[in-house]
Amino acid sequence: MVLPSVVFLGAVLALAMAWPSALAAQEPVPTEGSGPAVPPGEVAAGFETGVGRLSIEGRESALPYTLTLTGDLFALQPLVARLGGTLEVGPLGQSHELDLFGTTVLVGPESGVMTVGDQIVPMSRTPLKELEGLMVPLDFLRRTWGEFAGYSFSWSRAERMLRVERRPSRELETSLDLVPIAGVTTLVMRFVEDPNHRFEFTEDGFELVFPGDKLVLRGAMPRPAELVEEVILLEDRIRVRLVEGAMAAEPYVVERGARVQLITDIARGRPQPKVVNRPALPRRDSSEIRIVVDPGHGGEEVGAVGGNGTLEKDLTLRLARQLQRVLEARLPVRVLLTRDRDVAVDHETRTALANQNDAALFISLHLNSVPGGGGRGAETYFLDLEASDRDAAESARLENAAGGRDESPVELMLWDLAQSKHMQESQAFARLVQRELNEALGLRDRGVKQAPFRVLLGANMPAVLVEFGFLSNPEEETRLLRADHQAELVRAVSRAVEQFLARRASTVRGEGSVGDRP
Repeated sequence: MVLPSVVFLGAVLALAMAWPSALAAQEPVPTEGSGPAVPPGEVAAGFETGVGRLSIEGRESALPYTLTLTGDLFALQPLVARLGGTLEVGPLGQSHELDLFGTTVLVGPESGVMTVGDQIVPMSRTPLKELEGLMVPLDFLRRTWGEFAGYSFSWSRAERMLRVERRPSRELETSLDLVPIAGVTTLVMRFVEDPNHRFEFTEDGFELVFPGDKLVLRGAMPRPAELVEEVILLEDRIRVRLVEGAMAAEPYVVERGARVQLITDIARGRPQPKVVNRPALPRRDSSEIRIVVDPGHGGEEVGAVGGNGTLEKDLTLRLARQLQRVLEARLPVRVLLTRDRDVAVDHETRTALANQNDAALFISLHLNSVPGGGGRGAETYFLDLEASDRDAAESARLENAAGGRDESPVELMLWDLAQSKHMQESQAFARLVQRELNEALGLRDRGVKQAPFRVLLGANMPAVLVEFGFLSNPEEETRLLRADHQAELVRAVSRAVEQFLARRASTVRGEGSVGDRP
């Protein structure tokens, strides 16, 4: 009776060995991208290594690859040989220094980030060290040769082929401004779409090169400024000649919807961060996390007035005091109010208080109003010189007029630059506030908006303006006067603050980004 058992066991083993092949014949293999899917038959091992093909503008060569459950990787050394650059490998292969057009790129195994110049850039997949050398993900290629040399990359798993092509030339519209302030001259470059660029120092200044693109100027060229002798626009680059002794910092990128800004600071010697509007106010303990809450209006400037006589200035002060108590009770923070009584405080002083105290957040509290007694719901704003819609533009115009001062376009640009470095975090915090208000109160979602609110201009930290409701609506006015409703509003904002600070702390620890989980 032993022989039939052996025959049966052999049949089972044969079927098991044939099973992966049967699956491979029945299921399609992904043909594009470097996503998590792995071709059938490789699940047990979790990865596949092999030699594929590298096609650069039709010319093919060998390219080792690794397929993994979390993304596909490609050998770095053959790419350097074909695409250009110099690569130095440190002891034991733990550090790889790639020089591309004068920019140093640092990357290595077991680290999910790379350093491009002074920027730390996360990657979709941690590089691996294999016999063929360092294996890097597709987004590494796009962030390096893609941006610096104008190449596009596409990977076909089915063919095991990485195709590299020169991106077709496009016309890239730009406008340029030079803004001098406090010994620093800032070059602001605006684009209507995301530019691929590289930064290069020259003997008398620097160049911003846009590989494969043709620059088209909108508006006038900027005139020479305090530290800039000349700005020259060429077909694919912007050349800046500096005065003797001036130096430029590498530009940083500010994304504003479909619009993008490249901003670089120029100073004598080593560029230092600009200090904007920091009067001699008493400083707090530097170990504290400080939040500045701004009750809108005050003094003779009453703000919106409800049908039953409710004054915006009184209600915002009441809400600000409650928010101060709740935040300090729930979180290890110190909350400062821009006013703690019914007094007039100009816009500039409000943000100056936040700047001087190195606040982590600036929150301006307001109440809305529209002609005709209508309007319903809450809105949260972040700063942008271009309003998201007509209503947002009108709200900003009315609020700014209450400050009693109109800034020139140059002044607005200066204040806008101060907030631009915090744009992403301001947007992220605005989304958190709006979501908490909507979920807690079932309020109509009027959404997160952008507008040139003067009270947000010049804040050197994430800053938002919250409109809690419409005093022009009789029902909302009645509700806004109720203690339980005010408490819910305050708790919603405090929860948003708690989430924001927790995400910022996780970002400092290297666990994520404040803006990646709205």
